[in-house]
Amino acid sequence: MSCEESEVNQFLPKHSQTMLDKLNQQRLSNQFCDITLLIEGEEYRAHKAVLAACSEYFNELFFEKGAATTHEAVVDLSGKPLAFYGLF
Repeated sequence: MSCEESEVNQFLPKHSQTMLDKLNQQRLSNQFCDITLLIEGEEYRAHKAVLAACSEYFNELFFEKGAATTHEAVVDLSGKPLAFYGLF
């Protein structure tokens, strides 16, 4: 195995966690956030791609209903438990 292949194999086991950590850092610093979730009067910035990947509700909302092209959208989630949206 070449040195390059060895480096790749050592990196891949942590890749998914590293990617999630970076996405969360971006969210916390409001980088690349493209949606605001409104929950009981509180605003939370988020990434549509992450929400759609982990929630069928958001996947349908953003993709199947055409909201994927809406820039800087606000979605009001007040009144329903977050479990409804598949987030927890």
